[in-house]
Amino acid sequence: MIIFYRVSFVNLLLVLPLSFFFKIQVVLFSNKWIKMYCPCIKSLDWGEYYDEDSIETLRNEAADFYMNHFQKRSTKVLNLLSTDFRPKMDQVSCLYFEVQFVLFHLSKKLQDIWFVENIHSKILFNSFPEAQEFIIKRSFRILNILNISLESIELYIVNLLKVCSILMNLMIRFFRVPLRHQFKIINDSVNPNELNFDSNDRSFLWLIKLYPNLKESMLFILPHLTEQQRVFVKQFGINYINHNSDLSIFLSRFDRFLLIWKYVLKFLLDLSLIFRNLEFVFINSITSDLIIWDRFIQKQNIISYLTSISSIGSEKPLVVLLNSKNVKTIIYAYSANSFNYTKKMIHKDSYAYFCEIICSEFVVWHEEFKQFLLYHKYKGQVYISGPLMPGLEPEDSNKNLREKYLPKNIQRKFIITIFDIPPLNLKSNTLLSFPWPDYNTEENLFIFLSDCIRLLEFYEELVMVYKPKRNLNINKFQATERITKLLEFTLKSGRLITFDDKINPWFPIEICDLAIGMPFTSPVLIAMNKGKHFIFHDAANKAVYHRYLKLNDHITHSFDQLKGKISKILLKEDKNIFDRNNGFYESKRSNRTAKLVEILTTSTRRSN
Repeated sequence: MIIFYRVSFVNLLLVLPLSFFFKIQVVLFSNKWIKMYCPCIKSLDWGEYYDEDSIETLRNEAADFYMNHFQKRSTKVLNLLSTDFRPKMDQVSCLYFEVQFVLFHLSKKLQDIWFVENIHSKILFNSFPEAQEFIIKRSFRILNILNISLESIELYIVNLLKVCSILMNLMIRFFRVPLRHQFKIINDSVNPNELNFDSNDRSFLWLIKLYPNLKESMLFILPHLTEQQRVFVKQFGINYINHNSDLSIFLSRFDRFLLIWKYVLKFLLDLSLIFRNLEFVFINSITSDLIIWDRFIQKQNIISYLTSISSIGSEKPLVVLLNSKNVKTIIYAYSANSFNYTKKMIHKDSYAYFCEIICSEFVVWHEEFKQFLLYHKYKGQVYISGPLMPGLEPEDSNKNLREKYLPKNIQRKFIITIFDIPPLNLKSNTLLSFPWPDYNTEENLFIFLSDCIRLLEFYEELVMVYKPKRNLNINKFQATERITKLLEFTLKSGRLITFDDKINPWFPIEICDLAIGMPFTSPVLIAMNKGKHFIFHDAANKAVYHRYLKLNDHITHSFDQLKGKISKILLKEDKNIFDRNNGFYESKRSNRTAKLVEILTTSTRRSN
């Protein structure tokens, strides 16, 4: 079996012919069409070789090794725009090292595996020579050379096309009247696939709804909008860019003229890039759009840049540029960190994508997450906000919300809201980044839902509200037939209500008397912060070792334990007493959004 790290349309010229003679497995696909139409090229199924505990152990060991030997120790300086992009290269190398570490272990476990080197492995070993002890010896030298050459050509072509695209857009917009607008905040925390405009939905407008004065000073980055989404965004009067070249509409014609010449010169210089070293070729390919950003920042008074925890470990190169300009770069956690758990051994919870965080500030829910970041030697400022979600916390009373969302005949019932963690559908053609084995499986989800719904047989006063975390009808999270039948059967009873996955997450929490979630999903911690009853139900009894030890009294591991807990709550024998110093509780709930806004709007600019 031959393993490639990544397959794209360029090195497919090498991989596809080989697939007719050898078993080929790939860690990453660059495009879903390759995965769909080249069935002879398979995704590497980590679960075939490792169980959940084993992969957790290896990932922890990889992160610990990286922190002890490589973290912040690279010496190569990669200057572009008078900025050293070494932090971004270190981040890329760190994420790749985790994969290399596991593959190296796999090569010792199986003797019939051959590995083809790639640009990432070459850059890793160039940056950290000590990492060469993890080189997989079984490799084809000629394939290594061909694959790295093809990947270099791909970077070269993509970079030239990107420069041409920016140059063309600048020329098209050259005569447009410039928009005179000053921004203070760049908001890059919105996933365009989750844009919602209904007041009942989770909304990317939550900050400017609570603080309307932010609307004029905030620039949203919203790539790949549909035509309908563009219409809605314009109706709300939001300032946004779809592509980085859109920044030119806020620049004068003189600035546009300068940028055109800079990109012409860059294009001419980049024609010779193929002869430069790999590190420079790579970093140049992902920073082509920063020339226009650099000019834009010079003309603005940007205070802060906001991104979300979804970008953790893979922040944009723009963050490095902003850091160099003394602009605050902030990651905010829209959910609590759901620490992984294991069944057989205690682990350290160290992960590669937390080892090289580029953003200078981090807003988290609780003290445990702060300590988690500090364990990874994060050097930035960490703020604790309490539960902070991309939705408006409802101001309506519990009663009014029940009247709005629940039928009259059940408004006075004991309401349990259940929160799941749907597994990824590994058989879908969706591109999945490193689908490591974990305990969020279809089997665990089915047992969890079955246990919760089974409670209805024992307690007439109960009504279930189900808030799925994801859309179970899309391919990536497609519900299996037995889960679909279970939900459909219970819905017919009238004692189960299913909410849309995009609903404002505060609503199902606000209307419930008890929140039950799979371990360790974030909404359950919101219920705790609101003083409501809460249970993490480990239906498959897999959460033996975890970081939630201080919440053990609120974790059940079987249906009997869950039923016993419910009985005590209904009989009011359980007073929902918990240790408020447990590391997950934040008493200053009313200040959570205000804290984030204060961080966003407070300048820390220093003179260079």
